[in-house]
Amino acid sequence: MKYAHTIQNENSDCGVAVLETVLNQLDLKKIQLSKSLGEILKNKKYDEQGLSLYDIKVVLEKYGVSSDCYEVIDFEELRGQRAPQIITIKKSGLPHYCVIHAFKENTLVLSDPSEVNVFEKSIEEIKEDFSGYAVCIDEVSKVTKISKTRSYPEEVVYRSLREIPTKEKFLSISALLFSMFLPIIATYGLEYLSGKYVSTLTVSTISLIGCFVGVLIVIYFYLMRYNTRFKIELGNKIEQKVLTRFFESKLNDTTAKANLDNLTGYFWNCINATQGLLEKFYLIVHILFSIILVVLLAKYSFLLAANLLFWSIVFYVFIRPYIQKICLSYKGFIAHSNILSGTFEESIRTTLDINVFSKKTDTEKNFQFRLSDYFGTKLELGDTDTIISAIMEGTRILMMLTHFILYAYLFKTNHLDLLAGVASGIYVLYIATTGLNSLFGSYLSYEKSKEAIQYIETKNDFEEKEEQEIKNIEVECIRELRLTDICFSYEGNKVLQNQNYHFTSGNLYSIVGKNGVGKSTLIKLICGLIDNQEGEFIINMQTKLNSMKQTNILEHISYYSTEMDVYGQSIENNILFNVFNPKNKMDEPLNPEYFDQMNVEQTIDSLVTSSGRNISQGQKQKLLLLRTLNKEADIYIFDEPTGNLDQETKQSFMSIVQALVKDKKKIVLIITHDENIIEQADKTYTLKEGEASENG
Repeated sequence: MKYAHTIQNENSDCGVAVLETVLNQLDLKKIQLSKSLGEILKNKKYDEQGLSLYDIKVVLEKYGVSSDCYEVIDFEELRGQRAPQIITIKKSGLPHYCVIHAFKENTLVLSDPSEVNVFEKSIEEIKEDFSGYAVCIDEVSKVTKISKTRSYPEEVVYRSLREIPTKEKFLSISALLFSMFLPIIATYGLEYLSGKYVSTLTVSTISLIGCFVGVLIVIYFYLMRYNTRFKIELGNKIEQKVLTRFFESKLNDTTAKANLDNLTGYFWNCINATQGLLEKFYLIVHILFSIILVVLLAKYSFLLAANLLFWSIVFYVFIRPYIQKICLSYKGFIAHSNILSGTFEESIRTTLDINVFSKKTDTEKNFQFRLSDYFGTKLELGDTDTIISAIMEGTRILMMLTHFILYAYLFKTNHLDLLAGVASGIYVLYIATTGLNSLFGSYLSYEKSKEAIQYIETKNDFEEKEEQEIKNIEVECIRELRLTDICFSYEGNKVLQNQNYHFTSGNLYSIVGKNGVGKSTLIKLICGLIDNQEGEFIINMQTKLNSMKQTNILEHISYYSTEMDVYGQSIENNILFNVFNPKNKMDEPLNPEYFDQMNVEQTIDSLVTSSGRNISQGQKQKLLLLRTLNKEADIYIFDEPTGNLDQETKQSFMSIVQALVKDKKKIVLIITHDENIIEQADKTYTLKEGEASENG
């Protein structure tokens, strides 16, 4: 029996993989789970912690699969339940989902999303890793299958091909076909010239033949150059659109770096997948070329055409099971490549931790384990490629062998009328088999590219978002900001509930509370980085807004967060945030007074490496604080600004803050646990269990 199997993309998405496996096994193959998952789970960020058992039950129910989650005391009880079943196990110290397809006497058929293939495993081995929970299916009702839609990269390829002028498209297809037929034209051209002038060979006839060959070579060169340039330019155009969308989706996501270990891999997958999708255009050309060759063969001899079609069908029958296998192997190769890359980056980033806690040996073993997985999937992919190539070449040899057997039979039976056509068409048959190889190669490249696209689309990185107009809050200067009945929930948990705040210029406000009570969330709401569900923002007692998102509020705010980072640039450019085009002239020059007060040890021309790896955490924090202080704003917000500062710099920082408040009449908000800052604040807001109280 054939069992469904889906490979996970990273450690946290085995839940998505087992869902796809179960739905495919239940013959719901048209469901595009990666595109609909976010909507079903109400845009829960399932890529951070993965799916819970309840999430899996909700998704299955959406597609007409009634199921329930059970705590399993006796593993053998699962033997009597309907397959497939989803079970939880421990793998590499992490919770992990697998799918049981069938029970046998002492083994079971298992789909483990971290493996390339479905395999059998002993029940005793599974029991050792079993975590005690399972999702069992009760009933499957008929649901309307979701019609297949194009992924964003596929849509870009489709649109780009449509945008090509008809004349240019015709020229490209004609040039490609002509370059494919050129060997045949050359062969029969030379055959004709040789036959005509063989008895009267002179210098002039040899020159004529030489000119003919030379002209064909020049034509072939320019055709290949034209086709190559056309393909590269079209590919560049498509890649630009796909990579730009991918980049913009990450740029707009202030939490994107939480998945930084995988983003580089996703980026390169975009490039490889886009090139593969472009093969669809050339696939059509190869099909057209093959059809013309079959017709040409039939003109020589219907027996040759029949021979070609027969072995093409045989090849398709034999190769069909391997197409899905190589696509799975390719996806596994992509996943393990990215896991290996992420492991390498994480290990190098944490070398201090590794050495201090004497984990070097464990780290090396973990890296070797990831290497082993990577090489295993690479070998699996290579094996499948070899099998496909062997079947392809074997079919080609059998096709040519059939031709010679046919030729011998016709010769022996004295069918001279058929023999001439079979003999004359041998070269066309050879070219046709080469063309079919190219046709299948394009098809396989296209199928692989779809796997790579699906790999990244599970993260909704290409989800189209409506361009919303940025609303101008239409105030010259913010002197007062009031928040009334502000509410915010995350995945059903109430973080802020009916909270009220009042901030006025010339005052310093401290915001305190335990970790996780919503302090940073409150700041992000004020900055318009996230949306509140309820409440109102009132600016200067006149401008009322339901949300700060999609407004120009950040033109009036300068914000510091420990999540911010520095770039591989000079200290001056990092402070001025002039890191993308340092030739630009900045509107706000560096404030030398602030620079001196913050005790920066380096000069403004000193180079900082990416993420400040060549400076201390304290120095890095100083640069980021100076970036915030250097911007002219109405409201200054600091989230835990003194964690890595020495006592002298803390005092200097607070002197600057007090000058902003008292001399420049700015509104300053500081999230802090520092008692010294809290004592200097004009008012303190304390957050606790979704509520806020004020002191002072």
